[in-house]
Amino acid sequence: MKPPPFAYHAPAHLEDIFDLLERYGDDAKVLAGGQSLMPLLNFRLSYPSALIDINHVADLSYLQQEDGQIRIGALTRQRTIEFSELVRRRLPLLHEATTLVGHLRCLYDSHQWRSCPLVSDAGGAGRWSGVDDR
Repeated sequence: MKPPPFAYHAPAHLEDIFDLLERYGDDAKVLAGGQSLMPLLNFRLSYPSALIDINHVADLSYLQQEDGQIRIGALTRQRTIEFSELVRRRLPLLHEATTLVGHLRCLYDSHQWRSCPLVSDAGGAGRWSGVDDR
């Protein structure tokens, strides 16, 4: 099947994302990976008036240590986390999880992988933030 018609936006800056979300409100869907959104569109189970592709916003892809915490951006790829020496040393459970699963979103319904930093005593790193593509 084909998805319903929608306006496609691929902003390059974080501010542009916020502007588009304000403009379209709840009638917009955010595309980060697309594994769950694309089937909904193709089967016409979702009818957004706009699709906001955030993959071009470099400010959302980072892995850094700041104030004793590990900060992982919403668009940081699993491969980056898997091969990070910082994650391997400070968040061994998260590192192990990235090597054992094909994709972290395979636990999509339960979001169990989000508890990995909490279990490994990572402090504030358990507060996951980002854009959900549902």
